[in-house]
Amino acid sequence: MLKVCIESSYPYIQRYVNYGSLLQYYALQTWFAGHGCKAYWLRFNWVRLARAQKRERRRQAVQRPHEVAALMRVRGAFRRFIRQRLNTTRYYSHTCILKALPPQADIYITGSDQVWGSYSDVNYLLFAPDGRVKASYAASFGRTQIDDAYAKKARKALRRFDGISVREDSGVVICERLGFKAEHVLDPTLLLNGDDYPSKSKGRHKDPYVLCYFLNDTRKEQIHWDAVTAYAEETGCNPKLVAVENTYLVFEQDCLWYLSPEEWLDAYRNAKAIITNSFHGTAFAVIFKKPFLVVLQQDDYARQNTRMDSLLKTLGLRERVYDPQRPLKQQMEEDINWDTVYALLEAERNRSNEFLQHLIDMAKRGSASTMWRRKERGL
Repeated sequence: MLKVCIESSYPYIQRYVNYGSLLQYYALQTWFAGHGCKAYWLRFNWVRLARAQKRERRRQAVQRPHEVAALMRVRGAFRRFIRQRLNTTRYYSHTCILKALPPQADIYITGSDQVWGSYSDVNYLLFAPDGRVKASYAASFGRTQIDDAYAKKARKALRRFDGISVREDSGVVICERLGFKAEHVLDPTLLLNGDDYPSKSKGRHKDPYVLCYFLNDTRKEQIHWDAVTAYAEETGCNPKLVAVENTYLVFEQDCLWYLSPEEWLDAYRNAKAIITNSFHGTAFAVIFKKPFLVVLQQDDYARQNTRMDSLLKTLGLRERVYDPQRPLKQQMEEDINWDTVYALLEAERNRSNEFLQHLIDMAKRGSASTMWRRKERGL
């Protein structure tokens, strides 16, 4: 059985409650298991909380003890999910140890999620031994361009890759500027169907609700909360907001849900509608075929909208971006032709499956470093 080592968002999950970052790895592990391989998540954590962040967390624990305790229980549920459902490597805390004693694998993959949001040797697989297949799968830069210093390092690192794929069309353009061909593939979460994800409490949610999943929400106005609550009231639903870091500082407790990963999936399964500003929040609305609207992020986080735009364009769903000048209810009730959406999704799945299958075939043949030819182009 081939072994696959996946470098992804493990450091991020240690600090933040982010369901998409966790489930994208679950999906990729599940895909490889279904194709006769055993995947392992690289437990490398170079991130440390800054002193200011630690002080802020201690302050909140004193001022909002019940909310902080509830969020700590969610983090505990994340750790249980990892222990019970995910394969992981030994723990690495330093790059030098990882390079000296890397986990043994036939294929090394970086991705998905924003593994290329900034440069690091680990996210560009410089620890992986020569002669093994090395590739990115649905890697994201989280931006539309990179600076010259980053480009110089990335160009050198990518010469060792046997396959390059990215999650957004903007990533294809960046790789082209670096001189490499990159495939545009699906996020791992979209490789699976809804029934492929675990469940804990099917049928638990009896009262109808509109599920809201927002990241980086520091003000209610940014997510048009008044329009959201008015829509919920019009449709006889409760507005329910998934609690993540600092959500309790902005929103009332009676609308917050503190959910385990399995409960989060069930909340999607049973929702009347979804409103989100998150890429994975959008992806799971598609997976579970739910009416949804995407609220674009603002200010410093506006660059993250490229991820949603790329996904919505690929699936023919760009009209699902919320327009504040129109009634929310009217937009939500506009029909989604799921047959058309899933025809497009299936075509993208086939392309993504082919990319991953080619990596497996290369590993079986022992033919690393021959899959992709570097184009003779500069920036």
